[in-house]
Amino acid sequence: VKRWDKGPNNQGQLFSCTLMDSEGTEIRATFFRDAVDKFFEMLQENNVYTFSGGRTKTANRQYSRVDNDFELTFDAHSEIQHVA
Repeated sequence: VKRWDKGPNNQGQLFSCTLMDSEGTEIRATFFRDAVDKFFEMLQENNVYTFSGGRTKTANRQYSRVDNDFELTFDAHSEIQHVA
C-alpha cells in the first residue's frame, strides 16, 4: 500500500495488482483511497472474483509493466465478489 500526503486536501492511499482472466490475459488494477481499506485484505492470489463498478482507462506505461493497453481503477463504490 502506498500513501501520499500533499496537504490537507490531497491525501490518500492506493495499491495495485495484476488480474488475470480465464484466458490468461493480464490487466493492471489500481484501488484508491477507501477502496484500499475495503479490498486489500479481501483479494488473495489464485482465487476467482467478479468485479463491477470499476473504470477502464488507457494504461500508463510509466507505472505498469503489464502487457495490456488498458488498466482498471476501483474506488469504494466498486463491488467485488469471491467466486472460488
